[in-house]
Amino acid sequence: MLTDWLADLIRLPSPSGDEGRVAAYLRDWALARGYETHTDAGNVMVRIPGQDPTRALVLHAHMDVVPPGDLSAWTDPPHEPVVRDGRMYGSGASDDKAGIAVAMAVAADLDGPPPVDLWLVWVTCEETDGSGSEAFARWFREHHQARYVHVGALLFESTDCDWLEYEAKGSMFLEITTRGKGGHAALKPAGEPTAIAHAAEIVRRLAAVEAGWHARGFDRTSLVVTHLAGGESTAPNRIDATCRMVVDVRTRAGVHERVLPELATVLADLPHEVTVRSTCPPGYTSPDDPFVRAFLDVAPGIDRRQSLASNDLFAFTGIGVPGFVYGPGSKVAIHKPDEYVVLANLERARVTVKAFLARLGAGPG
Repeated sequence: MLTDWLADLIRLPSPSGDEGRVAAYLRDWALARGYETHTDAGNVMVRIPGQDPTRALVLHAHMDVVPPGDLSAWTDPPHEPVVRDGRMYGSGASDDKAGIAVAMAVAADLDGPPPVDLWLVWVTCEETDGSGSEAFARWFREHHQARYVHVGALLFESTDCDWLEYEAKGSMFLEITTRGKGGHAALKPAGEPTAIAHAAEIVRRLAAVEAGWHARGFDRTSLVVTHLAGGESTAPNRIDATCRMVVDVRTRAGVHERVLPELATVLADLPHEVTVRSTCPPGYTSPDDPFVRAFLDVAPGIDRRQSLASNDLFAFTGIGVPGFVYGPGSKVAIHKPDEYVVLANLERARVTVKAFLARLGAGPG
């Protein structure tokens, strides 16, 4: 059934903000099995009461996917799952519908109550701003968290079942607008920088800020200008008074809260405005946390790593819930045509997570 469920999910398009078809499928699946099912802010949450109601495991996966893009670049249509050479191909196969299907299988395999409360949590908008997981965290804290002495979260993301990630980058998307004197290009007054010249200086200073972070030991952080626009190609003799850039910022704990104050200081002498489009803080659980160690008990050869990207771990660590990322998907396969998941990893994840759930019955670590 695991691969059948994954195929069903792939057939249902679910770009960020339009996850309703997948949510309805999962809600109907849960209700048909008599599970306690909740919906809030587009999310679907299933609680299966355990033998120890004071502890819980959350299995988290996101329903949204990155749009398939140029359909001609796909070997097969993105929403028609195809099995070939031990892989299932389709939009969201690795990111993150394989994780959803594994969670479904773990629940379906139960023979009686799980050892602790088991939560299946399927959220919206992970690929954009993490708002689905933020909404779940608020809902869970308000309605359920107080009942538990201990609760931990496993977030299904792509690790090929070979490692877990205990730290996720924070992200911040900024829009910076610079200003200068506009007019006819031939009449540009000497010594008066244009908005584009100010933008070029900002790009240089952003690189220096990033280098400073690295020098202070905050590796894996970055500030990258992903869009820059000033003037019109159809008016090559005109200087526009504004230039706009978009900056992708990736942070770690100890950096995230310093981004805006540091940029304000570094750019203070330049005419500019900074607008925050969206922001997600970093997530961090100690790699020696008892919850992590319990997982290592059932997967002793697995590596512990910092994530190269952002994900929804922050929503859990932000309410005091330890968590980590693990899953059957492959990072090399995601966010591009012919996305796939290795079928053997589905079963590997299923077995490992079932063993982890059983291990939690003996305590968190």
